[in-house]
Amino acid sequence: MFGTFHLIALGLFVAFAAITHVVIARFGAGGLHVLSVCVGFTDIDPFVLSLLAGKFQVGVTQISAAIIVASGSNNLLKAGYALALGRNRSVLPAVAWLVALFLASLCYAYLAA
Repeated sequence: MFGTFHLIALGLFVAFAAITHVVIARFGAGGLHVLSVCVGFTDIDPFVLSLLAGKFQVGVTQISAAIIVASGSNNLLKAGYALALGRNRSVLPAVAWLVALFLASLCYAYLAA
């Protein structure tokens, strides 16, 4: 049967699908990119699954870019964790790479648009 985890995952999937639908309807692909950055600071899996399962009024290129931007934004969150929780300077190269990946994802989204 369904446990608490399954209900939370289902709720997040439905919530992200509804939010994504509203954002695309009101703001189009640009809104989807902004939403992708915001979602990256949460759990991106329900967002990605809702994008892949939904029928939205944007193309495959915009959906791919949104997934890449959400992943890049999630990398930025991980860089923040590393800076906040790292006890020495040895984490700085990892932080630099995670920030570079975030910037690369934004560049990809800009070029794909």
